[in-house]
Amino acid sequence: MQYAQHWAGSREDGAAAPPIGPARMDYLFSCDEFRFNGGWYIHEPSLNLMTSHPIDSQAPDQPYSIRRARVDDLPLLYEGELSYILAIEPEQEAGWRRAMGAHLRQWIRDLPFMYVAQQQGTPIGYCFWERHGEQAVLASIHVVEAHRRRGIARKLLDAYIADARSHGPLELVLGVKADNPARGLYETAGFAFTHEADGYRHYRYSAG
Repeated sequence: MQYAQHWAGSREDGAAAPPIGPARMDYLFSCDEFRFNGGWYIHEPSLNLMTSHPIDSQAPDQPYSIRRARVDDLPLLYEGELSYILAIEPEQEAGWRRAMGAHLRQWIRDLPFMYVAQQQGTPIGYCFWERHGEQAVLASIHVVEAHRRRGIARKLLDAYIADARSHGPLELVLGVKADNPARGLYETAGFAFTHEADGYRHYRYSAG
C-alpha cells in the first residue's frame, strides 16, 4: 500500500529546470546553500513510539523508532515523493520535476516539522506537516515499500498529530487523492471527511 499523500498546493510549477536524478541530488545536498544548521536534530533523542516487528520469517524482531528529520534525510524525501508521483499522480511528473528547486526549499523549510522512521539507523519512512494560519496541514507521509503494512505509517501519523498539537489549538487537516489507499489509514486514525475538491478528499482530525 502506498502510504503517501500530498497537499494539492504542493504541486507548484516553478521555473523550468532539468530533471534531477539521484546523482544530481547528491551534489545539491553537498552544496553550502543547502546545508542546514540543524545540530539539535542530530542530538535530539529518538521517540520510541514504535514496537518491534518481524522483518521476515527468518529474521528476529527488529526495533523501529521515530526521530526528528535531519538535512541528510532529504535524499530519502526525494525518492519517496518521486515514488508517490509515479504511482498516484503520474500526470504531474513533468511539472513536479520542473519545480524541483521549489520543492527543495519547501523540504528544508519544513525540517522542523518532519519526522523519520528508522530501523537500526536506516531511514525507512517519513512525514512532515506545514502550518497555514490556524491549520496544521499534513503535507506528506511515506514508508518505503519493503516496510509497509507493519504499522509504521500509523506511528508517523501519530508523531504528526502529537507535534501539531504541541504548537497550540491548531486544526489538523489533510488532503488525499480519492483513489489513494492511504485514505483508510487516516479514517481509522480519527480523521473525518469534510469535502472533496479538485480530485482530493479533504479530512479534519476529530478524535480526542
